[in-house]
Amino acid sequence: MSVEDRLASLSPAQRALFAKLRGERRGPAASLSAPPPLTRVSGPDATGDWPLSFDQERLWILSRLDPEGSAFNLLAATRLTGTLHLPALAGALNAIVRRQAAWRTTFPAVDGVPIQRVAPAGPLPL
Repeated sequence: MSVEDRLASLSPAQRALFAKLRGERRGPAASLSAPPPLTRVSGPDATGDWPLSFDQERLWILSRLDPEGSAFNLLAATRLTGTLHLPALAGALNAIVRRQAAWRTTFPAVDGVPIQRVAPAGPLPL
C-alpha cells in the first residue's frame, strides 16, 4: 500500500491530526502527499565548518568554565599480548578516522562563537 493510499484511507480527523503532526497547514486531504526524499547533508566525506548542536554548545560552554576538568573524558587501558602488526593497526585506525567524522572534528571559536570544524580524512601517523 502506497503512502497516498494510506492517506486516502484516513478519516478527516486522522488526516487533520497527521497534517498537524507534520507541522503543515494544508487544505483538503487530497493535497497531502508523501514527503520529499531525504538528501544527505553530511557524511564521512563532509568537511568544513558547521554550527554546533545544542548539546555540543552546552559541552563547549562547560569546558570553558572548567578548562582543566575531565568530566567529559573517558579513559580506558587495554593490555595487548602478542606481536603488534603495525600496518594492521594503522589501517584499522585510519579506516575509523576516515569513516567517522567525529574523530576529525575540533571545536574552535570564531569571533567568540563556537563551531565544529571537520578536517579532511588523511593518514594517521603512528
